[in-house]
Amino acid sequence: MNEPASSTCRVLLVEDDPADAHLVRLALRASGEPRFDTVWVTTLAEARQQLFDNPPDVILLDLSLPDSSGLDTVHLGLHAADGLPLIVLTGRDDAGFALQTLEAGAQDYLVKGRFDTDGLVRAIRYAISRGRLEQRLAETGMHLLALINAMPDVICFKDEEGRWLEANDFALKLFRLEGVDYRGKKGSELASQHDFYRETFLACEAGDEAAWQAGASQVEQAIPRPDAPPLIFDIVRMPLFHEDGRRKGLVVVGRDITTRKQAEEKLRVSNQELQRLATHLEVVREEEQKRIARELHDEMGGVLAALNINVSLLAADIPAEMPQLLADVDSLEKLVADGIRTMRQTVAALRPSLLDEVGLKIAIEKYVQEFRQNTSIECELRLPEEEPVLGATQAAAIFRIIQEALTNVVKHAAASKVNITLSEWDGMLMLTVRDNGKGFDPAIRKAKSFGLIGIQERAAMVGGKAEISSAPGKGTTVRVSLARAT
Repeated sequence: MNEPASSTCRVLLVEDDPADAHLVRLALRASGEPRFDTVWVTTLAEARQQLFDNPPDVILLDLSLPDSSGLDTVHLGLHAADGLPLIVLTGRDDAGFALQTLEAGAQDYLVKGRFDTDGLVRAIRYAISRGRLEQRLAETGMHLLALINAMPDVICFKDEEGRWLEANDFALKLFRLEGVDYRGKKGSELASQHDFYRETFLACEAGDEAAWQAGASQVEQAIPRPDAPPLIFDIVRMPLFHEDGRRKGLVVVGRDITTRKQAEEKLRVSNQELQRLATHLEVVREEEQKRIARELHDEMGGVLAALNINVSLLAADIPAEMPQLLADVDSLEKLVADGIRTMRQTVAALRPSLLDEVGLKIAIEKYVQEFRQNTSIECELRLPEEEPVLGATQAAAIFRIIQEALTNVVKHAAASKVNITLSEWDGMLMLTVRDNGKGFDPAIRKAKSFGLIGIQERAAMVGGKAEISSAPGKGTTVRVSLARAT
């Protein structure tokens, strides 16, 4: 739209009655500021030519012209104006008809003989101001539409009934709606016209209603394609409401997350494979430790037992007159006894025989008893009355987790008391190890905290989950949960 000079406003007056045209020109000439430069034509054809040769700032249009009349004149005039503000100037005093002209796009409706100079000037000023604002809004809308159409997302605007108002190019291409009259139609109506996307459109309509009820929604939805696998979209629906709570409109935005979902699936499969490998390695390690423990017990245990017997026989044959030799043999007996004790501790560490012989419950009790004897830390133990129903791998994992947790208490916690609770609830086995030590900040936990990492990995390998909570000065709690074997 042309910007009028600061002191001159160009007016195109389209009026076939010379008397009416004269009165309008006199009124504008008498207005003072701004100064009006008025061009008078008598037909719509002349107006078109004038608009082409010398576009004005505003158009005053009579409705009864030699080459046009009535509402058609408004439509033709607006089309020729191409965005310039247009004021209807007529002798027809009809409120209903006036509303029709305004709805068609006229800026104002003035009845001849019903306005004075100030009213005419005010109408022109307001028309020009509104025209400029509408032009800016239109330009902004064009920019926004260009931006929306450039986005690789589904963007759709719907009315209060869920009817499609506008959709961007991406959405039209995705749903094969290019060249289709989709505006004003609900998803169910589009479904009846597009067999391939029937279920998709029906699901969209149901999702819209759910969003209205919930206030907003975000769901993942598969969108089929006729010549390729479906695409997965993250669909966000944002309902708009009037102040009184009535529905106003709905904005639907969908982002293609197919690549992300494929990557997540590959990662999930990879993690499962790694988990199976880790579980297998753990089973192999336990079996290897079990074999080594058995060989130590059978072979080295036999050697040490025989050595102990021979040393005892040797001591019996030494005369009392050889005290030094008796002292040396006594030292040798102590060394053999220490070797047997060390061997037994090593065998127990590699594979607690009680775990295989009498089960997890007694193995834990025995280990905790030794922990109390070997440390100055008070240890309170609560176990279920019955032996937990666990697979061999699960039982070994629980026992190793308790070992690792108590080792961490001794090495790092500076605790004086530990509480161990093993319980069963709703098909789950729950283990809690809580100490009253110095604790730590989980946010700055050392990268090489292999003990805590090992606890989490052991739990995961048998289908469980380990959670570790702590705070400086508040101690540390290890919680493990896993499903019991059936």
